[in-house]
Amino acid sequence: MRFAAAQARRSPLTRAALLLLAACSSPTGSDLSDFASGSVGTWNDGGKLGLAFMVAASSVTRGTVRAILTTPDPQVLQRSFEVNTLFGVRSRAYGWWVDSLSPRAGIYRLEAYFPGGASLNREMTVDPASRLTPPGSPSLSFTSSQAIIRWQQVAGAAVYYVELWRLGEQGEPVERRFDLLTDSLEVRVDLSALSLPAGTYRARVYASSADPRNFAELRDQLRNQFNVSSLWSAPQSR
Repeated sequence: MRFAAAQARRSPLTRAALLLLAACSSPTGSDLSDFASGSVGTWNDGGKLGLAFMVAASSVTRGTVRAILTTPDPQVLQRSFEVNTLFGVRSRAYGWWVDSLSPRAGIYRLEAYFPGGASLNREMTVDPASRLTPPGSPSLSFTSSQAIIRWQQVAGAAVYYVELWRLGEQGEPVERRFDLLTDSLEVRVDLSALSLPAGTYRARVYASSADPRNFAELRDQLRNQFNVSSLWSAPQSR
């Protein structure tokens, strides 16, 4: 699969506004509406589990979203964030993970208030034992003209999200140079579209059981269990 320069643009998103939030949930309270959706659960990051949640609204394209998550402990987490386009598509799906908290089985309440008056108020049961396996054997290689990222298929995944990161002097990710949502198991990107400086890079591949490119499908998928996993490739210099 070959992608043009327009598809290889960098994303403005940070770790605080990603759809890559895994949720293991089933509704026990109010149903999801035609306009707002959300879920809570786990994110399997190479075998390390974290608590995550995601909220989305079909009619929101800009403004500030306020979300409140109540855990079984209970702990109450409150976040506000600006609406962003995710994965380079206008999916109108917004959220973030909270990876400092280990997921616990029990009932979670998720509330969200969107610009324009749409809202979400939902309870769901989280099962930390239910998860996607990470994408197998992710690899990054460079030719004279392309960056090539490959990985193995994940059972239950509907779509994959791929990032390319430049590493710092200590080997830490410091700058995301590319991201893309794809159905394929391989991404080839023209280096002319990326303008990559010499250095060391790693790819990160996520598998998701729900595809955010269509809100109606996403809403229906979030009625059931929603899982995300991720894994880094080995470093590669160019």
